[in-house]
Amino acid sequence: IQHLEMTRDIAARFNHIYKKTFELPEAIIQSKKDTVPGIDGQKMSKSYGNIIPLLSTEKQLKKAIAKIVTNSLEPGEPKDSSNCTVFKLYKYFASDEMIKEFDYDYKEGIGWGDAKNKLFNVVNNEMIPVREKYDSLVNDKNLLNDLLNEGSKKVRPIAQEMLSSIRDSIGIKKIS
Repeated sequence: IQHLEMTRDIAARFNHIYKKTFELPEAIIQSKKDTVPGIDGQKMSKSYGNIIPLLSTEKQLKKAIAKIVTNSLEPGEPKDSSNCTVFKLYKYFASDEMIKEFDYDYKEGIGWGDAKNKLFNVVNNEMIPVREKYDSLVNDKNLLNDLLNEGSKKVRPIAQEMLSSIRDSIGIKKIS
């Protein structure tokens, strides 16, 4: 939001000094925020170092999931799924039926290793096609260049029109 506010201030100042050239951006804020927990239970953030790298290799994904912080309840002891990072993450990837089964497993005292393996399996199964598509795109330099060039061709006329409008507003003639 800070960047949006700064952009809004710059646009408003420009519009005030010259003429109305820029639309002022408005923030779209969801009233209910759902934060995804990181491996330490805090909000997932790269700056906190608690992310689960979804596009990484299976080995790296499994290693990250294995690091999720849990309590010290032993296998066989009932666990509270509502206050568990493993369960919260599982809900993002599993079907309703799978979630019910996993909740039952918690009440029955699933071990943390087994719970993390279930999380890994559901996340990995969801991410396999995404990872394959990502890898194929990243490794196809010609396709990436084609997409960038195509996007550039679409955006260039819009950008040139806006730049021309800005020049007109502040009185700078285009050098031919």
